[in-house]
Amino acid sequence: MARREIGGAGCVIRPPRVVLVPGLALLTAACWWGWLAWDHSYRHDPVTGVSSGPYEGWQVVGCVVSLIVLATSAMRWGLGRRLSTRR
Repeated sequence: MARREIGGAGCVIRPPRVVLVPGLALLTAACWWGWLAWDHSYRHDPVTGVSSGPYEGWQVVGCVVSLIVLATSAMRWGLGRRLSTRR
């Protein structure tokens, strides 16, 4: 059941924390899976002898940006306020 919170212009319906917290955890895991989990290969340069991997820089940047967007969205939905003012 949705909670009702009074907004500036009217009534805003937000999902309860019991839905938001597991949803945020699931989306965080999906973000990791989508950007990083599928790459298991290391690269070795025979000329310099340097090994790198398994992730490329663009994968890590994409994951971090996605997690920032996810955290910002969670804060806009009021999850941060709900967790800090638990009763």
